[in-house]
Amino acid sequence: MLTLLIGVAALWISSTSGRRLSKRFLTLDATSLEQFIYGSALGLGIAAMGIYFLGLAGHLSAVPAAAWWGILAIAGLPEYKNQADEFLSWLKSFWNLSLVNESDQKPILAIKLTLLLLLIAASIAIFRPPSAIEWDVISYHLADPKLFILQHKITSLPTDHHSNFPFLTEMLFTSGLLFGGYSAANIFSLITGLLSALSLIAFGRRFTSSLGGHIAALLYISTPLIFWESSVAYIDIASALYSMLAIFAVMICIDDKNETGIWKNSWIIVAGLMMGFCLGTKYLALIPFSLLAVLMAVRRIPFKYIGMYLTTGVLIGSPWYIKNFLLMNNPVYPFYYKLFPHSKYWSLKRGLDYSAEQNRFGYAHSILKSPVVTLRGMLEAPWQLLANAQKYYNSGEYTFSALIGGAYAAFCFPIFLYRRLPRIIQDLSFLVLAQIGLWFLLSQVARYLIQTLPLAAFLAGSSAAWMMKSAFPKHLIRKILIGASTAVIIGQCLYLFISFLLFPTGGLEAMQLIERTGLPPTAISLTEGIQTLITKNGNEKYLTNTLDVFPAEQWINSNTPLKSGVVLYDETRGFYLNRYYLWGNGEHSSYIPYRLYNNGKDLSNWFLNHKIQYAIINLNWSPDNTAHQRIGDEQALTLLSLWFDSRHVHSKWRELVGEAIQSGQWKVEYVRHGCAVLKIERE
Repeated sequence: MLTLLIGVAALWISSTSGRRLSKRFLTLDATSLEQFIYGSALGLGIAAMGIYFLGLAGHLSAVPAAAWWGILAIAGLPEYKNQADEFLSWLKSFWNLSLVNESDQKPILAIKLTLLLLLIAASIAIFRPPSAIEWDVISYHLADPKLFILQHKITSLPTDHHSNFPFLTEMLFTSGLLFGGYSAANIFSLITGLLSALSLIAFGRRFTSSLGGHIAALLYISTPLIFWESSVAYIDIASALYSMLAIFAVMICIDDKNETGIWKNSWIIVAGLMMGFCLGTKYLALIPFSLLAVLMAVRRIPFKYIGMYLTTGVLIGSPWYIKNFLLMNNPVYPFYYKLFPHSKYWSLKRGLDYSAEQNRFGYAHSILKSPVVTLRGMLEAPWQLLANAQKYYNSGEYTFSALIGGAYAAFCFPIFLYRRLPRIIQDLSFLVLAQIGLWFLLSQVARYLIQTLPLAAFLAGSSAAWMMKSAFPKHLIRKILIGASTAVIIGQCLYLFISFLLFPTGGLEAMQLIERTGLPPTAISLTEGIQTLITKNGNEKYLTNTLDVFPAEQWINSNTPLKSGVVLYDETRGFYLNRYYLWGNGEHSSYIPYRLYNNGKDLSNWFLNHKIQYAIINLNWSPDNTAHQRIGDEQALTLLSLWFDSRHVHSKWRELVGEAIQSGQWKVEYVRHGCAVLKIERE
């Protein structure tokens, strides 16, 4: 209950303070729903930036953060009554569809009810602790903010290059961790998912049709990948929301110009603000940021307004890049090492290895080496995402919940049957196709497509509504189209509901059920989630069963001094550690100076001098365990005693760690699920 109250309070404070600021400094011709959406997005962005600057100043704790949210609450006071009145009006009109075409009333009502059910389901799912499937969440999206809180300061974590990524969304997660733990962090993903659905509804009403907007919202939220990320602390939903809001602000500006003959710079500034916040979520936001500027030039928006958009976006997004330049000598750390050869704790080989890891996803995409193969693969991508989806995912996260499905392609392709494409459809089609093309050429990770999925959902919803209402004059063809479109939408929603009610999640019992029934695994099981909530120590039991390193981390939390540091080997998922820790593998960074030492004694002394007294080694990822399956305690000890012997290609750090173990300086204290805890001692 506390988590839900935190979410409601955060959304209320953000929306009222954001609306107050936009009314004070901008003149926007927007509906009440659009004002709520843009106000909320603006308020959330400002709240996140405030937490960021508190962290940089070394005041990252509950009291300063609460004071900052309090300042925002006071700033929004003049909007409290207006927003309350609008909310009550919306509740009264939820069932009143008199303003909608009679033929659209029943479908829109059904969509609203389905969206409400999905909101309830996601509100339950946020209480599920992130586990092995959410690898990035417990490696850095939540793990890094937890370390920042532990230090009361935002810094560059020297062995984790992700800590230098733009962290706007993670700052909201930080607020959640400060006041309510991981579930309160998850609720910010739920908020951005909710705002995304409302945005599609609002923009559908403005640009195409109310039915098209509602269909777009349902297609988007019922996409398994989107629903999953709306319930856990990933950043892609927020990034996509800000990008979409920036793009539609420009679309509104163009429409206003066509009606009034005057360019209104308020919408241009809003576009810059939204895209600036988008730049604060991830580096890949540079793509829509640039493409939107190109589109503005194509639509002959005066260069002074394009400059206003670019300047606003750069100013809002720049703090993350300035920090990297000052601390790491590279504004987009750790990328483009050749341009920034003085990047700290990095190297050309690490950069090449990182690029190779990203390039392994999907299909061949070297436009210079094999242009014909690349172009063919690009055209086949919509089909391959459906038929061979596993190639676009890490094996650990590939479940039903990570899928995109084929509904987007099914509804978007008929757009080409339009006799004359409306301007909004032309512009969004350009942005969608350009982003998909660049995604294909850069890194074909399915999650990276989320950036463009709201736009694709808008196109799909508009196309579906068009086919249902006016695409063909013949009554029989229209009935067939309505039936087929309805079946696709209902099928996607039903499959999603079935997945989180019946499909098994991770863990040994789930694997047995998968083998016995053939049901695909999923990341979200509401039945398991509820059982976890109502069972005593349910979270601990769930994580012990699903996350191999969890027992070792819990042992350290319970059996070591608070200031004991930990180094993780063949493991990065440190979120459940309540201690400061480093990633030990030498490939992650050059911070730990393995190259300077010749024996395990020197390495042990370095760790102890840096207050690192314990190590966790995940032997499930040992080179001797080629299947990388969870192993027993005895097998783990055997592998530990043979730590990377002469049969394997050596790296310096593995040799030093192996020598420290064999010499007895690193002593085994605990072993469970293939993960060993060792105490580091001086000789």
